[in-house]
Amino acid sequence: MPSRSRASDGCVLRRPVNASRLLRLYMLGASAEPDGATDIRIEELPSNDAIAELIQCAHVLDVTDKNMLKVKFERLSALVQTVPCFRLTFPHDYSRPGEVCAAVIA
Repeated sequence: MPSRSRASDGCVLRRPVNASRLLRLYMLGASAEPDGATDIRIEELPSNDAIAELIQCAHVLDVTDKNMLKVKFERLSALVQTVPCFRLTFPHDYSRPGEVCAAVIA
């Protein structure tokens, strides 16, 4: 049976019994570096930068619904306070996926 909790907007949130805990969030950085660097980099993001990155990814169909926007912002804020967020910058070179995976796992 999934566990249940109630969100601040009254919605019932269900978490499946077999759900995995979210340990980290990675925001993808630009692949082309101005200095020509080809390094794989992982840098921790401050909460305000992480929220800004997540807002850019959020799909908002009704920007006039102020309550929904407030709730979405509150949820994103809670997320970045509980889950470490990082920017992952890497060259989009299809011969190097193992290096990217190793950097994330390390």
